[in-house]
Amino acid sequence: MNSPPASASATAACSGRRSPCASVACGYADGYPRHAPSGTPVLVEGHRTGTVGRVSMDMIMVDLEGIPEAGIGSPVVLWGEGLPVDDVAAAAGTVSYELLCALAPRVPVIEEE
Repeated sequence: MNSPPASASATAACSGRRSPCASVACGYADGYPRHAPSGTPVLVEGHRTGTVGRVSMDMIMVDLEGIPEAGIGSPVVLWGEGLPVDDVAAAAGTVSYELLCALAPRVPVIEEE
């Protein structure tokens, strides 16, 4: 699942430390697992990082520590090329089938051959 680009960076407490974070316009209303814990894998600018905090209805936060090139408009992959859906499912304590079936109609699906 490719997500809309990351929005403005902020600083938040990540794992007991201050770290740059960004909001991503995707949440449980889009089918992202509401129960996904902090640290669930995400790709930002091709770098593997993790979510921060709870998944909200229309937004998740991601850790940008060590990704200085990240900023407004950076590409984010929630699962897909470079990040298997099985990795996200394992982190969320479920199976990939559940994630793929939970995608909301408002999420565009692009099938490649």
